[in-house]
Amino acid sequence: DWVDYKYSNKTSFGPGVAVGMVVPNAGPDQYYGRVQVRSTWKPTGKLSFAAKGGAEIRGVSGSGQKVYPIFGLEGRYAMSEKTSFTVSVFQQLSSSADVEAINIVRRGVEAGLQQKIFDRYEFDFGVGYANSDYDDSLAKVTGGFARSDNTFFVHPRFTATINRWLESTVGVEY
Repeated sequence: DWVDYKYSNKTSFGPGVAVGMVVPNAGPDQYYGRVQVRSTWKPTGKLSFAAKGGAEIRGVSGSGQKVYPIFGLEGRYAMSEKTSFTVSVFQQLSSSADVEAINIVRRGVEAGLQQKIFDRYEFDFGVGYANSDYDDSLAKVTGGFARSDNTFFVHPRFTATINRWLESTVGVEY
């Protein structure tokens, strides 16, 4: 969760934390904790920038723990009131859904176009590139699953705002 402080009409910042546990079908449980800070800056009505960064600790029962840096940077340009363009770079962390105790460090760049339709709907189309490193240093047998993948992706998404605190998104990533 995040706690934001609005420093001015153009700038806000704040810390965020997350904790959780992954319980796979086979193998040991994996737990994590994340500490981040984020900031947004809107120098004009059409241009905004956002940054977040921090560290995520991943641990596996009986195998120890490891700290990973995570970050995200985004620039957004509002071409009109309902159309905007974004460019972002990121480094994210996730767990493998298939192999036990494997962490996937994904870093990449993405560009996207967002179009609002009737104030309740939004269509988002993004393209990007990501490099994914599969880290098996917390697995029982290391070196067997470590690899690196380079992927290009496209993702269209459609979001409907149901009310001010609930929205539904349908999309696909290819």
